[in-house]
Amino acid sequence: MEKNNSKKFKINVVVPIVIILVFVFSLAGTLAWLTSVKNFNTNTSVGSLGLEIYYNNEVVSGVLNEDNNTYQAGKDIVVSNLTLGVNTPINLKFKNTGTISGLVRVTFNMFQKVDANGFTQNILIKKNEANVSFNNYVAQYADSSLQDVYGHYYLYNSVVNANEMVDIVTGITPNASFTNNTVYIEVVCEIIAYSGNAYLVNDAVKPFGDIPAEWTAWK
Repeated sequence: MEKNNSKKFKINVVVPIVIILVFVFSLAGTLAWLTSVKNFNTNTSVGSLGLEIYYNNEVVSGVLNEDNNTYQAGKDIVVSNLTLGVNTPINLKFKNTGTISGLVRVTFNMFQKVDANGFTQNILIKKNEANVSFNNYVAQYADSSLQDVYGHYYLYNSVVNANEMVDIVTGITPNASFTNNTVYIEVVCEIIAYSGNAYLVNDAVKPFGDIPAEWTAWK
């Protein structure tokens, strides 16, 4: 699972565009614990989980996978009219639509589309090419090669209450020129129950894998 982003995008490697309508983690069957609405200690029901993604205050159509509580936008978020050195506000959020509080991880891929040899190609944007405004997130890398690009996980570092809406990003400032002054964002959100969560149990499978020490929301 943790190799997902590195498979979809390679730094400086051109790949044909693919419209993704299904959550791309192929090991969905092994992620059943993400749906768990039970306390890991007592195995009793604690409530329900759910997610939605919003862009400019409207729900982004997408795929909600109830088997592993993930929500993937069914289309890329398009941010256009970017100006070099100028911050463009972005209103991109997720919402916990469940009945209980949860812990959320966001997969954030930002890229430009370049035409070459008759194909449209996605190329991840490097972090020195743009500043993206995240608030209260901790980066989690599936692969060390992704540290310099916008193509990896971000762990939200607070518990997300039921019906709470949270910013994913609030702005983009380009430091380099992009094709048509436009960038594209692919976003996936995952949620796990906070009550009795797996990170509080020594022998439980850890839903988000190895976590950075800076991510403390689970505590």
